[in-house]
Amino acid sequence: MNDEQFWGLLDVAGRTAGDDLERRYQAVFDQLKGMSRDDLVDYTVRFAKAHETTFTPGVICGAYMIYEGNLTHDSFLDFSDCLVGLGRTTLERVVACPDFLTGYLELAYCPSLFFWMAGIKAYNSKLKRRESPLEDYLPPLPSGAFEAIHFAGKQGLDVACRESCEVLTPVLAAKFGPTVWSA
Repeated sequence: MNDEQFWGLLDVAGRTAGDDLERRYQAVFDQLKGMSRDDLVDYTVRFAKAHETTFTPGVICGAYMIYEGNLTHDSFLDFSDCLVGLGRTTLERVVACPDFLTGYLELAYCPSLFFWMAGIKAYNSKLKRRESPLEDYLPPLPSGAFEAIHFAGKQGLDVACRESCEVLTPVLAAKFGPTVWSA
């Protein structure tokens, strides 16, 4: 599976299921079930690489706003997973301008590593077992800016983090800021 096939698979799922994330997941899984093990490994590796593109201060601030200050490592990974699952166009728009997330507030309710797990589930169905070597391809936890925001969030964002989020995501900060900043 090359990059175009990977993104094409997610685009087909989007055209099939629209905005319903559970139907999108099922459409992705249905396509993956018929693929070779090599293609499933490629899907998982490409998904992890796409997932890593979301680990930017702007996207993290946007997620922090959408989660109203309750963003954790796990919830960011779930959020990021669903963001990739929405396809290349949406992902690239959000990475370029995190305020684009205002149209995707439902990402705060994403199931756990939904689209990434589709590859593992399809791979496991071919092996007839529960554990897969693909689990080694789990995207790494974000670091740096995310830790600063996450830990600051436990005591309320410090002024520097708050100002960064207001600059990086002005629309989201205006919408959610009063709730987040007072938490």
